[in-house]
Amino acid sequence: MLIFLGYRMRGGRVKRQSTATAAPAHDVARWGGKEFHQDHMRQQRIAFRLRASIQVSARCICLTVGLAAGLAGCTAVAKGGLIESPADAKLSAEVRTLFEQSPALEAPNLISVQTHAGVVYLRGLVSTPYQLEEAASLAAQAPGAAHIENLLSIDNVR
Repeated sequence: MLIFLGYRMRGGRVKRQSTATAAPAHDVARWGGKEFHQDHMRQQRIAFRLRASIQVSARCICLTVGLAAGLAGCTAVAKGGLIESPADAKLSAEVRTLFEQSPALEAPNLISVQTHAGVVYLRGLVSTPYQLEEAASLAAQAPGAAHIENLLSIDNVR
């Protein structure tokens, strides 16, 4: 039997209970005493476990999405950033061949050539500003070079 705001529910029927009539002793003990406290604590534990499981599920979903995004980014870098496509490798080889044919860009110059999606990246050290401009102009002559990123530096020590 449940007493709530003056209504009594027993067996699916709701009856109005007068406020003057006291509830039976076993209902007072159950809903106002130790059993009520234990029932309330059990409900709080269940609610806490439910919130904790929802938080764990949310963290797992976030971790899964984060890992998927991270692996997708790694795949994109592996496809284009660190491993050259065959067309980019051919373009890099053509630029290196042009550098080998130029007497101005011989040793002790250290020039690294890397190509990504038709963009040629020149990195390294040259001795003079003329050599820096010569390397960029030779790389631009290579067929298929869309853009030249000249990241060469002048080595003043030599």
